[in-house]
Amino acid sequence: MIVYQHNHVFGNHSFATIFTEGMEERLAPNDWLKKWTHEEIDAGADIIVMHGAPLLHGVEIYHGRPIFYDLGNFIYNTPPTLTYIDEPMSWESVVAYVEFQGKNVKSISLRPIALNVVGEGQPDIHNEYTNNQFLDTRGLPAPATGSRAGYILQRLADASKPFGTRVEVKGETGEIKL
Repeated sequence: MIVYQHNHVFGNHSFATIFTEGMEERLAPNDWLKKWTHEEIDAGADIIVMHGAPLLHGVEIYHGRPIFYDLGNFIYNTPPTLTYIDEPMSWESVVAYVEFQGKNVKSISLRPIALNVVGEGQPDIHNEYTNNQFLDTRGLPAPATGSRAGYILQRLADASKPFGTRVEVKGETGEIKL
């Protein structure tokens, strides 16, 4: 079983409010979120993957099951006037490769990615939400390389330490030690 959580706003009801109260300003999940994810694993979930804060948060291995508290964003075609995404960390994440053997996690490897901040062409200065080449090509993921890859992986390793999860960084890849 996979539990997947993403935030959307519908009318006057915001799942973002329910699921990420203050998460956009935090580098770690709230206590109630940790409790909720543990309950989901206890109820039978094999893996929990969350995103939408939009920051890369740590990974916890709970009863042998991975909890990815937040993988940030993988596609980010937003208008350039949204200043809360000016933080460079909002444009970085990892792709997690989780290998199972039966119902048991065999390995977890991580590949850092970076999203492009500037799209091709120009944004529409009259209507920032107009679908155009700039928005269509902004925020697309590509593998992070060199020192940026190491930086992203080290940030994930540091964010995972409080959960007792050890991320071993080897060049441009990471591996979670089970």
